[in-house]
Amino acid sequence: MQEIEQHIKDTLSDKRKKPKILVTGGTGQLGSDIIKLLETYHINYVSPTRNEFDLLNSKQMNEYILQYKPTHIIHCAAYTAVDQAETDRKACYDVNAVATEKLAILAKMFGIIIVYISTDYVFDGLGTHFHTINESINPINWYGRTKAEGEAWIRNNVRRHFIIRVSWLFSNHGNNFVKTIIRLGNERESLSVVDDQIGSPTYTVDVARVILQLLGTQSYGTYHVRNEGVCSWADFAQEIVKQQKIDCKIHRIHSVEYPTPAKRPLNSRLDMSQLIALGITMPTWQDALYRMLAEWNESHE
Repeated sequence: MQEIEQHIKDTLSDKRKKPKILVTGGTGQLGSDIIKLLETYHINYVSPTRNEFDLLNSKQMNEYILQYKPTHIIHCAAYTAVDQAETDRKACYDVNAVATEKLAILAKMFGIIIVYISTDYVFDGLGTHFHTINESINPINWYGRTKAEGEAWIRNNVRRHFIIRVSWLFSNHGNNFVKTIIRLGNERESLSVVDDQIGSPTYTVDVARVILQLLGTQSYGTYHVRNEGVCSWADFAQEIVKQQKIDCKIHRIHSVEYPTPAKRPLNSRLDMSQLIALGITMPTWQDALYRMLAEWNESHE
């Protein structure tokens, strides 16, 4: 861990041109941990509010960028209510596709390096293999389609870009699966959780660290970033109640027994070859959960 932290400090401390990072979505799960890390390493950043930096207002964004002159943009802002997106399609498209288009055009115009946070939902979830970055994408819900379009705008307009596909994010910020299982597990004797969707629970603290490491390189392109290991949602729930010592039985069910407005991919396994080739590795999802819960429990004593 100390070596990783030193690497971040070294690579983001170029004396010729120190980074100035603009973070969108700075109050979200991932954005919050990115900002926390930037503050830890005393890296110059700004995370404007929606009123200051409206992602659908090109003129306002242009003026803000001219004033702040960022060297990097980490674009975390997104419409992530997957089920609601099926009916609230315009709002989802505006945030995930139209806003990303506007940001990509500005990044190209001003020569800004951009990081775009994408998702395992750009894949159709077929098979049992690990999806590679070169595999054809085929999203099966509206949220996935809008994120795939956002990827295309970044890839086709900004030469110096990082597209980061993540899966099953959890953190100490906002609402997520871990917090839901803790709450419901303390209220009920048993919980029914799907057991046929497979992926990798991923801690935003670990993703934030990888993003800062990548910013210290010129290895632009698409990366899959997740914690090591795979499991089902039921496996994840079982580990949560186990680590929290919650007396709640996890009942394993199939996805067809828990219908949702948005179809979920059954296979969210992501291949991390490109990341590993750079010498960057990730802790296991069990270890990540342990660290998240340690912070959660300390803050709720």
